[in-house]
Amino acid sequence: MAVDAAWKEVTNGDSDKQLADDHPVIKLERSTWEVRSAMAVVLHNLDNPNAQKSFIRRVQLLATSTSSIVKFLVSISEDDRETSSSAANADDVWQTTTEKPGKKEG
Repeated sequence: MAVDAAWKEVTNGDSDKQLADDHPVIKLERSTWEVRSAMAVVLHNLDNPNAQKSFIRRVQLLATSTSSIVKFLVSISEDDRETSSSAANADDVWQTTTEKPGKKEG
């Protein structure tokens, strides 16, 4: 579900586009499923140290994937902020150039 929502936002609703395999959203989704699968294996084999090590590695991968998605979302947020501030600056420039000289507002 998370991949579908992010996919729509990233592709701007273009249904023919797909997210790349190395996209942070895809990595997070896959690592989530891997942790769930590893947890099921550990619960069925509580005495198996290899299953426990595998689970720990997958949790570490999930943490890395989570930090990647956070960085991705922050970069999107910063891009949106820069776009909106540059649009506001363009409006200010337009207003200053269209004011008639000698006419003061007040």
